Amino acid sequence: MHKVFITGASSGIGKALAEEYLQRPDHEVVGISRTQSITHNRFDGLTLDLSDPQAVNEFTFPLSGDEDSVTLINNAGWLGEVKPFQEQDPDSFSKTQQINLLSPARLIHTFLCQNSRKTVCKILNISSGAGKYPVSSWSDYCTSKAALDMLTRVLAEENPELSIYSVAPGIVDTQMQKEIRKVDPANFPDHRRFVEYHENGDLASPKEVAKVLIRILDDPSLAPGVVFSVRDLNL
Repeated sequence: MHKVFITGASSGIGKALAEEYLQRPDHEVVGISRTQSITHNRFDGLTLDLSDPQAVNEFTFPLSGDEDSVTLINNAGWLGEVKPFQEQDPDSFSKTQQINLLSPARLIHTFLCQNSRKTVCKILNISSGAGKYPVSSWSDYCTSKAALDMLTRVLAEENPELSIYSVAPGIVDTQMQKEIRKVDPANFPDHRRFVEYHENGDLASPKEVAKVLIRILDDPSLAPGVVFSVRDLNL
């Protein structure tokens, strides 16, 4: 049996990934979220608040040691406060780093420590183009995703046998996109551009993105590197 752990599996890309994997009879999925929205005999939901450092530090993965492979997908993320940096509440910056960087890092550490070198391990971090290109008023989000990309690169260097990637999924029709469109345009110079993505039908569906991400995890030869965007692929 193959086991897949997905943070933020209650909606968006995380839920789409879970539903795709559950179509495979030899896969079990564990959703790690504050809430759960999937009912399936091979799905188990674990409640975990990624903004709570103590809870994340105490978390362990339910593993038997007999799995054919184990996969960790760090999908959950938070946009943070969308304002110029000097106008933000400092606590917002800290919370964003906790959810988008520190918690995924701790989960990866626990995941690797719990698994023996004999077990096939795969790790997918959902990143963003915002980790590569600056976006005004997104200092929290951009910083966290850039750091997650670099952490992934370092882990790939240290563990050449490990399948690990940090992938920007492109612009996808998720709850985060809805939140972006609700931001006060006075605080976000690029607001109109994101509204137009929605109006013009430019947002990819979570399901189609999930299918691409799973293909990469199934066949590492398709990955153009350790850190890349779905847009870099020609599948």
